[in-house]
Amino acid sequence: MYWYSRSRRSAPFFGGGYAFLIQVYSNSEQGNSVGFQFYSNEENIVLDIQGTLSFVSDAILGDLMNPVMLYTVGSNDNIPPTTENATYILDEDTSIMIELSATDIDGDSLNFIINSMPEHGTLTVSGSLVHYIPAQNYFGEDSFTFVAYDGQSNSNIATVSLIINGINDPPYLSPIPDATIQFGDVFTYALEAYDVDSENIIYTATSSGEGAIINITDNVLTIMSEVGNVIFNIIVTATDGSLTDSKDFLITVLEQSQTCIDENNDGWCDHFPTIILNQDSVVLLSTNVSAEYQDMGALCYDNEDGDISHVVEVSGEIVNMAIPDMYEINYHCEDSDGNEAQALTRTVVVYSPIVDENQDGFDDTSFIEGALSGDTNLDGVLNVADIVMLINAILSNE
Repeated sequence: MYWYSRSRRSAPFFGGGYAFLIQVYSNSEQGNSVGFQFYSNEENIVLDIQGTLSFVSDAILGDLMNPVMLYTVGSNDNIPPTTENATYILDEDTSIMIELSATDIDGDSLNFIINSMPEHGTLTVSGSLVHYIPAQNYFGEDSFTFVAYDGQSNSNIATVSLIINGINDPPYLSPIPDATIQFGDVFTYALEAYDVDSENIIYTATSSGEGAIINITDNVLTIMSEVGNVIFNIIVTATDGSLTDSKDFLITVLEQSQTCIDENNDGWCDHFPTIILNQDSVVLLSTNVSAEYQDMGALCYDNEDGDISHVVEVSGEIVNMAIPDMYEINYHCEDSDGNEAQALTRTVVVYSPIVDENQDGFDDTSFIEGALSGDTNLDGVLNVADIVMLINAILSNE
């Protein structure tokens, strides 16, 4: 008769498996073999240990006083999987899908574990597939390591090397805000562009319409306009010699703003042309049926255009020397920029000769009425002609 006394499981062996110390006692002297059964309390079944256990006896069969010590050793023939290093090449600012591989002689199902992450990119793992994305604009070398696990053992550590080829990136030109300037002013702006591959950036600029004078020195853009009251669409381009980036903006040119300076105190802006009458502003002429009035005209000068008397425009009333009256003649002048001179008026007074037998300076016929009313020429209107005639008569008698 045999009975089980006790068993104890020792720590696992290197490579897997466990050892059990079993003590069996027998009071039979006839038997020379011992049978074993392993029972699982958790599963409530007798375990099948055929082919999975080996027994090693450390002594000959003894008696109660000298027990036989038997060891059970679980066999474990698992061989860890193996992996190999690999190298992949990709371009800057792209990504790559890599399938991790390993060899397992036992045919076990494998799981892959990333041992160290890449330094210059991101890695996403899905089963045996990994998706690698290098950092933006990065080129050079990168790597990560992994192991394969078969449920019992890890493989060796394998390294995946990544070579990222550099490619030419286009420059980036910073946006340029819209602007407004006065006619005659200069628009100045410092252009800003960035290129990860090169510091040699060349700028060019064009305008949508005529009249814009554009210049670029290094990265400084200047724009002048030949006309006012206009809007230009300016297109600026930055290039590294191969690739380009362009931005456009609007520049509004306002009407010319004038600052009036009157240093000569003529009541008119100095940058406007000046008009001067060739004769007095008031001219007295006695009636003459056979005579024709000849106007002396006016002179006109401009600081930029010089003598522009030829552009003086004359308008107003036609002087009739046979009819006593007061006539007004107007003079107008404008330079090439459209600046107008101060308009002038000449008054021509045609009057009838007076009869002054008593030499009092007044017409003998109309003196009484004229003296009382102030209407020297008796035309029924008090105006500058009456004053001029009165003054002229007084001066004539002196």
